[in-house]
Order: sequence, then structure tokens, then C-alpha cells
Amino acid sequence: MTTDVRAQAADTSIPSAPLQPLLHDSVVSLAAPTQVWSSPSGTVGERPIHGLYHSDVRVLDRIVLGIDGSAIEPIATEHRDAASLAFIALARGLDDATADPRVRVEVTRTVTPGGMTERIRIVNGLDEPVAARVTLALAGDFAQLHEVKAGLEGDRIAVARQVGDGVAVLSRDTARAEIAVGDQPALVVPGAAIVYREGKPGVYVIGQGEAVRFAPVTTGARTGDQVAVQGLQAGQRVVVQGAGFLGEGDHVTVAPATAAPAAAAPAPAGQAAR
Repeated sequence: MTTDVRAQAADTSIPSAPLQPLLHDSVVSLAAPTQVWSSPSGTVGERPIHGLYHSDVRVLDRIVLGIDGSAIEPIATEHRDAASLAFIALARGLDDATADPRVRVEVTRTVTPGGMTERIRIVNGLDEPVAARVTLALAGDFAQLHEVKAGLEGDRIAVARQVGDGVAVLSRDTARAEIAVGDQPALVVPGAAIVYREGKPGVYVIGQGEAVRFAPVTTGARTGDQVAVQGLQAGQRVVVQGAGFLGEGDHVTVAPATAAPAAAAPAPAGQAAR
């Protein structure tokens, strides 16, 4: 009689306990009581701490941008202020065959108390237009902050595809989040109107008595000699000629407006000289 005796190693592994998430490799946008933690690329969901939090609840734990036909390659993160971040990336799958990348993706994230806005722009430096399908994958778990800090995970809830006109909704018990999706109109000014003061872009706005004041702006896409900006109101007059020589409170003489071509951008701008 032959008996096979086989030794079996004892299972000495110890189940790992939940660990408090680390913060060192993540970035945050904050406007109390709302904050968003993400990777430096802007993606939310790659680390346990990631998410959009309001007060003591994590509403979204996943925000992932995608572009059909191209990988998104992060190249820079800009910290604009405590509540705003800009994420710059390349979309070389949409580019041409030349060596220098000329199509990039710019995502601006701005947190406000009780909300967050993300502007997604594809900036095309090619001579020909590009077409791309942009997706933004969202999910939420409504985990309590003390659960996240303890390394625990909530139950993920899929965001509704669409409710109403361009609005997605997710909710749980008494918590509710609305995600509005749509194009946003942009004001544009002539590129010559943009000057830099202390390293930040802005324009000189013409006010009462033809005195000027410096107004910081966030610049966007350029089309010809026109640049999209945030930070101005429609109808404001800005200095175009000689703007770089002006200082706060200087007075200008407004030149008569010239007829604009039919395809000109709609944002008005006063042309002025010192």
C-alpha cells in the first residue's frame, strides 16, 4: 500500500486593514464647504482620497475625461488660485504627422461653494479643423468623509444618462447632485488688448471719464486675431492700441469705431490710444 503525503503551506497572510488615504500625490481645488481632490492630470478616481466633496459627503468619486481616437497625455497643471486649477494635455491622436504637437486639451476646473464647473476645450493649432467625440465618465458613492478617511469605500451609484435638457442627476436618500452639460458662449477681445501685469493676463477696461483699470482675465482659444476670455462682461470697452503702455487710472481718448467685417467676433472692444 502506497500513500502519498503532500505538505501544504499554511496560509500565513494577514488580511490588510483599511488605511487612511495619502494626499501627497494629489491636487485640490477648494471653496468651503466644497472641495475636489484629483490626480495632477485632473482625473478623479485614481486614488482613494479622490472625489468631489460637499461638507462631509463625497458626492462624486469618479470624473474621467476621454477623447475617441486619441490618448490624453498630461503635460502641465496650473494652480490659478485656491479654487481653480487648469490641466493641460496633448491629444496626439488628433494631430497630424509632424513632430511638434499642435492639438491640446485644456480643462479648467473651478470650485464654488456648493458646486464645480469644468470647461473642456480642444485647442487646434492645425490649418485644418479636427473632429472628436469627447466623453466625461462620472460616478458617485455618497461616502461619508469619516468613511473615506478610514479607508472604506461607499457603494458606487451610476449617474443617470440624461434627465431633462442636458442635465444628469444622481441621488441617494436626501443627497442629490445635478450635472449640467452644454456649450458655453465666450466673449472675445482682440489679441492686442491683452497685456500682462505681474505675470497675469488682463485687459484695460475703459470706465467713467475715459479712465482705465486693469481687469485680470483667463484666456482661451484664439481664432485669428481674436482671443476668448473669461472675466469680462459683454459690452465693456477695452483698450486695444497702446494697452501695454497704460497704468491704473490713466485716461485715454477713444477713437471712432470702425465698421467690423461680417464674420467679426461679437464682443465689442473700444480702440483707444493714450
